Amino acid sequence: FSFAGLKTSVRMALEKELGEGWAPSDENASVRADLAAGFQRCAVKHLEERTDRACEWAKSLCERDGLPAPRQLVLAGGVAANSSVR
Repeated sequence: FSFAGLKTSVRMALEKELGEGWAPSDENASVRADLAAGFQRCAVKHLEERTDRACEWAKSLCERDGLPAPRQLVLAGGVAANSSVR
């Protein structure tokens, strides 16, 4: 998975919908908002899947080594400020 690839897909979708060389305007605000929301949904879903896999991996290592399993996950930094991620 590549966020750069996702960003490129969004740019290409904007150019397809609005034409090459488009500029932000009130007329195309809903198209831009829809694509931004789709980008966010896709990015958050990817982060969720990766986090689930990492948590399962950590639990299996703790179980293997006879350690208590992690009970909490800490989110920090700019990404953690996003309510969809939290």
